[in-house]
Amino acid sequence: MGSGCVRQALGNQSAYGGSLVLLSVCMAAFSFSQAARADEGLTGPPDRTRYPREAFLLGDGSGLTLAVARDSARAEIARYFEVRIDSSFESLTRTISLVKNNVETSHASEDVQTRTLSETKVVLEGVEIVATWKSEGQIHALAVLDRGMAAQRLVEGIKTMDRDIQGLLESARALPGSVELIRKVNRAIFLFAVRRIQQQKLALIQASAVPPLPISQTDLLLELDHAFKASPIMVKMTGDEGGRIRAAVESEFTRKGFRVTQSDYDAVIRIRGQWATEVLVSTDERFRYVSWSLRLQATDLEKASVDLAVLEERGREGHKTVPGAIQRSEAAACARISDKIGLVQKIMLAIVAMPGE
Repeated sequence: MGSGCVRQALGNQSAYGGSLVLLSVCMAAFSFSQAARADEGLTGPPDRTRYPREAFLLGDGSGLTLAVARDSARAEIARYFEVRIDSSFESLTRTISLVKNNVETSHASEDVQTRTLSETKVVLEGVEIVATWKSEGQIHALAVLDRGMAAQRLVEGIKTMDRDIQGLLESARALPGSVELIRKVNRAIFLFAVRRIQQQKLALIQASAVPPLPISQTDLLLELDHAFKASPIMVKMTGDEGGRIRAAVESEFTRKGFRVTQSDYDAVIRIRGQWATEVLVSTDERFRYVSWSLRLQATDLEKASVDLAVLEERGREGHKTVPGAIQRSEAAACARISDKIGLVQKIMLAIVAMPGE
């Protein structure tokens, strides 16, 4: 309609003024038809009495287009599922090296987030857009999620995790000290962490539907403590004449809950270390430099051909005397051993990680 009017107006060269009037009218009609098409698909303002808040989660969204308004409404419902992590949960995740720090995020921490998002996505599939309308130049949308249906989906996911947690712990309790024992308990803690987050989301929707925990957090951490102590670590070090490097490795594993042994018979995990220093040629005899290297190789003795981790650190230190430079080198290496993301921490992550993670 609009384009035909335009052609007619432009073709009427003998009535120039009339053509301009006709062109203006047709352009207005064209704009009106475009606006009408933009409003197509809108259902009109909602009857909110049909969606009482005790039975539904509601999300209001708006935007310049219908697609933006719909996405905005869905996002509003998704915000209901943003959970504030409490201090006890942070303590739990820190114990099993799942917590973020200022430098690096462990793979397991990302796993918890990924698993949680996956579980929540299933729930959000139940979100419906029940109304779309236009007001004050904006497109608006109302999204709803049935609380009962959302709660049911969360409960199903939680119960599945509870069965998996119980299965892992029962299997672990039947094992002697081993890397496999540690990994099964750690996997149970991983699922427990995800379960805790989902439980908090469920409580926001329907508190009465929250299933009881299959095990307390305290008891679960005791299971991990037992797994560490039942799986002794033996440290062997070459090149460390004063024993300072070996002592630092043993101390850090002890601090993390492992039992350190000197016996090949008791050991489940062996750490072989190689420490080396070299005096560097210096043009300034008043200051001497020493380069150092430390290599740690962690092996599961039940699977002697498989290394859990092979790590290496290098550095250089200076002092006015060679013995002083060597002492500084040892201090630097000990710091690399005990850092939050140091050598022992990286070996820990290799020990607890399930194959394929």
